[in-house]
Amino acid sequence: MTPRIVDYVKRYSTTGLVVLIHRAQAVGGIRSFNVPKWAPHGPLSERPNEGVTELMDNDDYIVDEINFYDDHMGSFAWYLVDYDTGLVEEKWRQWQP
Repeated sequence: MTPRIVDYVKRYSTTGLVVLIHRAQAVGGIRSFNVPKWAPHGPLSERPNEGVTELMDNDDYIVDEINFYDDHMGSFAWYLVDYDTGLVEEKWRQWQP
């Protein structure tokens, strides 16, 4: 996922990512993020404009600083993007049965 975030920020900037997140929050989230239209044969950055992002069409579901570390639909990783540099930090939660 980190390479997809980096690719998206490279093409659309951190501001573009923030705008996308705000749009997604209004419709329940992101169904797929910056995925290739066809089976990948190399990094997304080698195929500009191939990334497809689909938004969901559900009720509002906003992840904020209060519930950020909660389990959101089975997610076990969180990606923090530095707004100024675009650097991505990946955080993992230990799986618990």
